[in-house]
Amino acid sequence: MVIINTDYLSTLGILSDERYEREQFFPYICDNTLISAVKDVKDISIVDRMIPLCRYFGYRDDIEAGIQAFFGKTEFADGGMYKGYRGNDYAWNVAPLPMAGTPIAESCDMDIARKMNLFVEQARKEGEKVVFVKSPVFEPFYQVSDVHTSDSVFTAIATMCSVPILNYYSCDISFDSSNFYNYTHLNKKGSELFTMKLCHDLDSLGLVGGLK
Repeated sequence: MVIINTDYLSTLGILSDERYEREQFFPYICDNTLISAVKDVKDISIVDRMIPLCRYFGYRDDIEAGIQAFFGKTEFADGGMYKGYRGNDYAWNVAPLPMAGTPIAESCDMDIARKMNLFVEQARKEGEKVVFVKSPVFEPFYQVSDVHTSDSVFTAIATMCSVPILNYYSCDISFDSSNFYNYTHLNKKGSELFTMKLCHDLDSLGLVGGLK
């Protein structure tokens, strides 16, 4: 099963910080297919690709970790993850909401939307179950956010490919700030409540069995 979080802030290509976490691609710098697809967005130059020292300018922590690994002193700190999950037990960080009537800007890259459509079609052809999920955001934030463009794209793909959409933007979790540490991120309590709710709903749809 492929569960895709249809996050309107990033999935379709919001451009607020294109270089965000570009260092994640450095270990795959020799994968020409991958790097060619992201080099413009992540600002990966031919110098970055050819001269290792240059690509790590400004990434002191990564340089230090690389030197330690070279001398066999690798330490991997997963921050308490379990099977890739780590709940952040953070309290609600109160911040002023954007003024109503001034929707948060979004950028919807239609080329990415087309590729998403092709990906879903291919997954379905290969017998995979695909589900779109709109994970919870704090409901007052949703009210001043402009999600219509990305929502319409995902709805079109879902309709074309017969993909169910599970929408949690306005579920009970979204109305309780104690489930969040900011407007768009669930804390440990909220993420575990959401996981249980999502598993129950997937089970109810007959997509999985035996969940307790």
